[in-house]
Amino acid sequence: MRDEQLQEEQQIAEERTQPETRFEQQVLQKRIDELPDIPPAVMVELGAPIREAIETMAQEQVDGVLVVQQGQLVGVCTTRDVVVKMATGAVDIDHLRVDDCMQPRPICLHPSDELAYALNQIFVSDSQLIPLVDAHDRPTGIISMRDIVRHLVSEFPQELQNLPPLPEQRLAPKPEGA
Repeated sequence: MRDEQLQEEQQIAEERTQPETRFEQQVLQKRIDELPDIPPAVMVELGAPIREAIETMAQEQVDGVLVVQQGQLVGVCTTRDVVVKMATGAVDIDHLRVDDCMQPRPICLHPSDELAYALNQIFVSDSQLIPLVDAHDRPTGIISMRDIVRHLVSEFPQELQNLPPLPEQRLAPKPEGA
């Protein structure tokens, strides 16, 4: 029993000294600004009609806009925020303001932060996207779960693109038969 415990502890110590896994190196430790297709910040001014935010999202083909006041980030308005607001009752989108739908004071990251922090913040804050800001808290971009998944597929094409269409169609892990 003692030998088994010692052996297990040695194995754990060896695993901790091993170089990082490919996933850690290519995904978690990668800086956000190293991702090739991070969209620039798409913004509307605080007080803008929600119709303007919706039209901007549609025109730019994004899931949300950053709400700014004098160039400073004050909120985020996503398609989900708009749908939830509209589902709560009769809403006139020409009189509703972006302020009424936005998430104020969103958690932000810097482009130099690691992708692991973006994943963490999307999960912890239950946000569709995380604003990216410069050293003066001016918006520079947006990172979303879609951007992260796109990056995963580009880094692990063999593992992700060569899957069968349905899980039940995958090959058996061990050959079957005699």
